[in-house]
Amino acid sequence: MREHSWFAADGEEAAGQSIPLEAYLHRLATRHLEQAGATVRLRELSHDSPREAVARVSRWRWLSLRLPPDLLIASLHSAGPHAPTTDRVSLVSAQLAHVLSQPVAETHLHEKAAFSFSQLWSSWMGWFLRQVPRADATVLQGHSWPFGGQSAFTGMLLAAAITRTLMAGYLLRLAAGQRASFAEFCREAVERTAAGHHGRPALGDHVYWCGGAMRMLLSGSGGVDLASLCHSYRRLVIRDAPPRRPRTLEELYAADPIAGWFRGVPGRVLSETVFTTHALRAIRSELVDAEFTRFFWQYQRVRCRAYDFLVLEPGTAGLDWFQRYFSRLKAFRGDMDATLFEAALEHESADLHLGALELRRTPPESWAMLCRDVQKLAEGSLGFHHRQRSGEPAVRTEVGLVFHFVKENLNTRHPQHRLHADPEGNGTGVRFGDWYSEQRRRALAIVGALERFPSMQLLIRGLDVASTELSAPTWVTLGILEEARRASVHASRVLAARGAEQPLPRLGVTYHVGEDFRRLVEGLRRIHEVVDFGALRQGDRIGHGVALSISPRLWARNARMIPQPAEERIDDLLWELERYQRGDFTGRGSRRELVRTELRRLLRDVFGDPSPDLDMYLEARRLRHVPELLERLGYPRRVAPGSVGAHPENALEIVRRYLTSTAWFQRGLRPVPVTIDDGEVSMLEEAQQWLRWLLGRQEITIESNPSSNLLTSDLGVHEVPPALRLTLGPSQRGAKKHRPPAVRASEAPLLVSINTDDPVTFATRLADEYVYFYSGLRQANLTAQEALEWVDRVRLAGWRSRFTLPASSDPRYLDEVASRWRAVLKPWSRRLRPSSAPHEVEQEPEEVEAAPPPGAPSSSEALDTFEEEPNWEL
Repeated sequence: MREHSWFAADGEEAAGQSIPLEAYLHRLATRHLEQAGATVRLRELSHDSPREAVARVSRWRWLSLRLPPDLLIASLHSAGPHAPTTDRVSLVSAQLAHVLSQPVAETHLHEKAAFSFSQLWSSWMGWFLRQVPRADATVLQGHSWPFGGQSAFTGMLLAAAITRTLMAGYLLRLAAGQRASFAEFCREAVERTAAGHHGRPALGDHVYWCGGAMRMLLSGSGGVDLASLCHSYRRLVIRDAPPRRPRTLEELYAADPIAGWFRGVPGRVLSETVFTTHALRAIRSELVDAEFTRFFWQYQRVRCRAYDFLVLEPGTAGLDWFQRYFSRLKAFRGDMDATLFEAALEHESADLHLGALELRRTPPESWAMLCRDVQKLAEGSLGFHHRQRSGEPAVRTEVGLVFHFVKENLNTRHPQHRLHADPEGNGTGVRFGDWYSEQRRRALAIVGALERFPSMQLLIRGLDVASTELSAPTWVTLGILEEARRASVHASRVLAARGAEQPLPRLGVTYHVGEDFRRLVEGLRRIHEVVDFGALRQGDRIGHGVALSISPRLWARNARMIPQPAEERIDDLLWELERYQRGDFTGRGSRRELVRTELRRLLRDVFGDPSPDLDMYLEARRLRHVPELLERLGYPRRVAPGSVGAHPENALEIVRRYLTSTAWFQRGLRPVPVTIDDGEVSMLEEAQQWLRWLLGRQEITIESNPSSNLLTSDLGVHEVPPALRLTLGPSQRGAKKHRPPAVRASEAPLLVSINTDDPVTFATRLADEYVYFYSGLRQANLTAQEALEWVDRVRLAGWRSRFTLPASSDPRYLDEVASRWRAVLKPWSRRLRPSSAPHEVEQEPEEVEAAPPPGAPSSSEALDTFEEEPNWEL
């Protein structure tokens, strides 16, 4: 069954038959793809029904998560005489292309994964010439490495790079009409490159290492150490001085050793795709021997295993799995780190008019380093604009940085790696004390930059809280966001006083919430907290917000009994009880009494209170979310412990004990089984309706990410798209009787945008996400006209929700930022530059000291120079 499914042609039996891999790959490519001028698109058949056309997109979505699309594109072109003109599959239909020709905003994009695997692989080929990648064992401990381990995987990558270079040279030799076996060519090439160098490695060593690398590729293991493989690769490629680290995307592509042999077109097709096309064409026409074919497929095996290692595997739902895949990029970004902004602009602008791009990154702990990030954004945007091809209309993309504060579960600064939530796991003796202190330093870096350079707010456009949602509660993030937001308001006032023509908006805030939850009420409660306690205000955004779109009744079918930490269950019940008291929910009397009864039992078990006053605990929950109160208590350093009595005297005493009591924390961590009933389902339906109305009134936009929601939140492709359910209003109820019940439900409308999240982790880009959303609409039985109107509505909502400003698309302003900041940061350039010692991983730059190097101008002089004469006419 497996072999028939994978290898047999339509209507053929595969039993007892074999098929060459090049023939199978070409069959797979032609089954899904077709050439359309300068593009490659999904294959269309004249007799396809609309349902089949939609299903074709779904099939391609799953295939693209397992194989690199550029491999299939190369196979498609290998049957003809022409070289490929693209290494991307264009999924956008003709009508959808018209919609996306209007400005589109990308408002949810994490910079550290904002590129394609094709870009990353090409960068590796140049990166390995400079250093050996060494992963952080503490970050990637316990990961399932390809080929058996971290060193083995890295060795196989180097072996693949060496063999790739030899295969490329062999193809050039054949094109010149010189025939020889692949083995003879390799021997001659290795000996020639060794003879042309003096010093180590000697000729014998070089031949031995190259041969060992090729044996590794065939066997999957070998005994050549990483340093020797790296030396051999350099000796095979480098003729003059060692290459420097690329500073632009064009330099990064040019650093690929075969870029001069198999020329691509920057922004359209990379040298890797051209090389693969020529290799497959030579294999199909039998111009190469069996040894070349054997090595080529083993090279592709390594490449596909690397793709599989970095792209999220279907069936691994949950943010914990996503974090495992995302963290792998940290060790293998390499030279991409220097060109992230430019790479993101190139990757995300394909097949649409990219009008605005917001990149999310972690703020450093120094205002000078943060300003350097702004400078790199300006340089990357300028580089992308300068590389735009002549003859094409210039597309000026607004750009901006959104600095996100990353939630963490374990306190790695504690010797025993205790939980951040454990008071004893923090040096401050309070919950999340160490995490809060670190994130506040990062917030103060934003404050410092805006105080010194208010005009930098043109490119620093937002704040975010991201990563593992359940690892930290809402209350610990409120003070951090508020401190940075106050600085942005002050910067706007300063600029207005200086005579700015237009007022500069404050920093926007977006919050990853409602994405990961044990029980649906937990996700809804956390969404409401960020609005109720002031983290989000009018015009801000919510990242994902999946809990708003899941049908409670469908969710309850598979969630009859789910264990939940007792502390989280208490917060859910307190939140629900408060909604009844404030009149937000109606709730039947039996449901209210059930909530009170369970609350009293849990409060006795967890907090040791024999006769808990529910109103006092409700007040304590609200006080916990007041940053000014926590600051007065001394948080995160000098919070006095609460009284040791069993019965807390007031709500403030409950807050003190909550922050400092290890016993409370340990008992609150115990799982309690929670069984859902019809009363809770009714409450969840009412809660969703009320939250949608509340968020719609506040003009808060939900950032929907179709691929991320599909894989991380385990939302099936055959269900109604979450973004569709969020945008429907009560007036549209029952407009189409044949639509699924989930669509006909009375749902309050919300502003929704479509975004990418993490392109390399989810093997996607912005145009693809719009296609997946459009296909989901068609699966929900909408006509093509209705679906296109819906897509355009969502596109417009995303454009209006952007935090970026028109001035950020002006090359004159960007050039001013980039050039002036080069002068300002020059005294710190040595400290800001990452280490580039051979064989060492390039770590993140360390924090900049307050004092500049000897002889350098003081910081105040440098700052005065920058803001001396602001050019506001730009």
